[in-house]
Amino acid sequence: MNKKLEITLLSISFVVLFLFSIIFSTKTLIYSSFIYFNLFSLVVISAIMILSLRSYLILKNFMHLFFSISYGILMFIYILIMKEYYFNNMYIDYMIPIIKYTEVLIFMFGIFVLREKVDKRKILKSFIILIIVNLFYFFITIFFIESNVSIVIFYIELLLVYSYLSDESIKDYFTKILWYKIFSWLFGVIYTVTSFNYFNLISFFMYFYSLYKFLEYLNYVLNRGFFKEIYNREQKIRKLIKYHNSGIIIIDDYYINYINDSALKILGKDSKRELKNKSIYLALEGISSELLEDTLKKFPEENVVEIVNFNKKNKKIKIKAYKTGDEFSEEIIIILDELLTQKEVFEKANNLLSNNVVYLYNEDEREYVYMNNGVKNILNKSPEDFYNNSTMMFDMIPEGNSKWYMEFMANKKDGLEEFSYVKENGELVWLLGERRKFEFYGNEYYYGVGADISRYKIRENELLLKNEKLEKENKIKDMSVSVISHEIRTPITSIIGFLENIIMNKKFIYPKVLTMVYKVYNNSMRLKELINNLLDINKLNAGKMEISKEILVLKDMVTEIMLNNEILMEIRDIEYSVNIDEELEAYADYNLIYQSINNIVSNAIKYNKDNGKIIVSGIDNEKSVTLSFKDTGIGIKLENINSVFEEYERIEGSHIQGTGIGMPLTKKMVELNGGKIWIESVYGEGSTIFIELLK
Repeated sequence: MNKKLEITLLSISFVVLFLFSIIFSTKTLIYSSFIYFNLFSLVVISAIMILSLRSYLILKNFMHLFFSISYGILMFIYILIMKEYYFNNMYIDYMIPIIKYTEVLIFMFGIFVLREKVDKRKILKSFIILIIVNLFYFFITIFFIESNVSIVIFYIELLLVYSYLSDESIKDYFTKILWYKIFSWLFGVIYTVTSFNYFNLISFFMYFYSLYKFLEYLNYVLNRGFFKEIYNREQKIRKLIKYHNSGIIIIDDYYINYINDSALKILGKDSKRELKNKSIYLALEGISSELLEDTLKKFPEENVVEIVNFNKKNKKIKIKAYKTGDEFSEEIIIILDELLTQKEVFEKANNLLSNNVVYLYNEDEREYVYMNNGVKNILNKSPEDFYNNSTMMFDMIPEGNSKWYMEFMANKKDGLEEFSYVKENGELVWLLGERRKFEFYGNEYYYGVGADISRYKIRENELLLKNEKLEKENKIKDMSVSVISHEIRTPITSIIGFLENIIMNKKFIYPKVLTMVYKVYNNSMRLKELINNLLDINKLNAGKMEISKEILVLKDMVTEIMLNNEILMEIRDIEYSVNIDEELEAYADYNLIYQSINNIVSNAIKYNKDNGKIIVSGIDNEKSVTLSFKDTGIGIKLENINSVFEEYERIEGSHIQGTGIGMPLTKKMVELNGGKIWIESVYGEGSTIFIELLK
């Protein structure tokens, strides 16, 4: 808005409000102004929510959604206050400054959220101080019904916010909004002193005008962000079109609006200026309006048409076309792809083969009938060298490989083999060669192609050396882990035993000491579980995991495991039940299944809630049995379920400590016994792990 016009309108408004304050009675004026204050505030807040939500839906920017949420909360506060005032006759004048205070707080954060990029640490320190001060004065406002002190403090804080701003447009908006709010508050204070209604009206008016300026600012920012997003998307599309392999022409009303480099090449032109704003029918001689309309109807199918380009060359092209835009602004996008002639196809194929060795060998005459120029690039030899010396290829074989080469040649069968040759400079060259035998006028011929794979062989040898080195290091690491794990397992087992004795006599221990004992016991059990898992992983990786299957009584095994973990469950008040039939049996390795179930139960305890439950059930199928372990824990999000069985993967957002090896190891051990394992989970409610074992 023009500054002079803005000042004029404000002046007229002040005069009109002055006349209103004289004409109408005090009581009517105060009551009416308060009603209008609430109604206008609700309208403004609704407008801000709509603006913010519009931006969020278009740009999917969560930062913009901040305003919708914040002002939604503010609207809720307004409605509650209006209800109390109008229906319960509650005296709530002191609540109006609190509402203003909340609105300004949202505005302050909004300035940062929408536009500013400043030092995060600096902002964090400032916000912590602001929040502490604001909370202190907020409680003063509630309990002592005096809000002027808090409002003064808050406006001082806004000066600090101003120092962070860098964009001049935002600074201008911020300054205006801030001053209108300050004047609104000052006129409110003057009204309380003088009781002159004019100042009360001016106070309301200034406050509403500050909200109007904020709406103007918000709309400016959201539109700016919206158009910037559109511009960025358009630039990405333009860049994609520019470097696309296909020729792309965009026409508006059948005149060329845009043409990319590939289309220029097809049309035999060097400059876009020569074609810009020209008719498409002049640019593509051979394309008629009927053909273009037919192509538009057939999309995404294509038409094949012969055109005469600007170099007077006939070219066959594939053409596609489709319309985009709306009835007011419609464009046609034409896609061109050149069809190669037989000669061009042969030339391209020949260029490709120039990087390979291609030969024709007469077996009966023991001579090369044909050799391409690829031997120059790869072996530093000319075709004539092979024509003059039929044993040239054999002469280049490294020492020690000649016997193998002679056997291959004597085999006289089609085949694919790797060959190594030594060039004159001593460099070793590897070829991947394939030959085919055929007869021609009673003579045997071999047609062969050899591709240079020297780079890949060098890389392959490097990888083999690295692999050998890594395998050595891995063996040393596995041995170290095994030795350390064995050394730790003995003392940790003793520690757990001592701790269990202490816990069994917990009535003689002080509660604080018992809490520490529980923590030590819990971590000791975690360490023991980790050691067992590490030892099993080493065995699996080394291929030393021995499987000895036997008939397992599942209820006895599960009951024993639950009893071993009873203290851990008791610490967190977790209840458990085992619903397995006495006769339910499986045929599997005892140690592997025992460790698998123990890992599952350990996880069910670890990720459960305090006072939670663990329910173990068994189902007898015809040829298998299924065990289910249900807990009432935190659950797993659907997208994270598969990662549970991946080694060293930790579920994102989980605060529970873990190594990420327990469940992957469990899966391997179950599968080694021919079984299956899977998870069903409802996030926030709990998980159920299923194991299926053969009978």
